[in-house]
Amino acid sequence: MIGFIVAPNPDITPEESESGTVNVVWSPTHWISIAAGYYAIKQTDKIVQSSPGEILNAAFAGQPSPPGSIIIYDAPDPMYRMRYRARWQSVHRT
Repeated sequence: MIGFIVAPNPDITPEESESGTVNVVWSPTHWISIAAGYYAIKQTDKIVQSSPGEILNAAFAGQPSPPGSIIIYDAPDPMYRMRYRARWQSVHRT
């Protein structure tokens, strides 16, 4: 069994962003209007969390875990093989 936790990062800095929008509305008649809009968002120092898949892939590949994550290896369950074998035999009886 493998467990993992995400540790707090004391060196984290605030996220920052800049955004801008432009909108145009054209009304050729009183009963119809056409609108178009554009927006842009630029983010810096974005705070993201590592996904469980990313953490486990690093563990199985023998690579260091992503920053802020801790992997905890547990001892294998000695009864797992016995339970699995009993379940397999009960399903695959001939």
